[in-house]
Amino acid sequence: MRYNYNRQLTPPAPFVHVRAAAPASGKAVEQIAAQLDSAADRSVIPWSVVEALQLPQLDELPALGFGGHLLSVPTFLVQLTVRSCTPITVEAFASREEPYVLLGRDVLNHFRILLDGPNLVVEME
Repeated sequence: MRYNYNRQLTPPAPFVHVRAAAPASGKAVEQIAAQLDSAADRSVIPWSVVEALQLPQLDELPALGFGGHLLSVPTFLVQLTVRSCTPITVEAFASREEPYVLLGRDVLNHFRILLDGPNLVVEME
């Protein structure tokens, strides 16, 4: 799969589209913008996805944010699928402030990823 970077951000950033689904019901939200975030241990979903899929809260875990601030963040079991790849079920954080899915290493480590910054494209396989 090959995606162009999102040039609406400065600097441009690698994004893909994902399908988010509730593992229990199969209810899904299609074509959600997802930023690749290799610095994140765990993926993050926007609160709007939690509401749309009616996901039950799984847990609440500590998360170390920017600047070393420790937060207690709710987690939800969600199935994330990049294009037609095999779905990956993860325990993701949810955030009311995050407009995009942030794909952390819990998802990214399932892929071989090439970030081609000079050409502003990302390739995943």
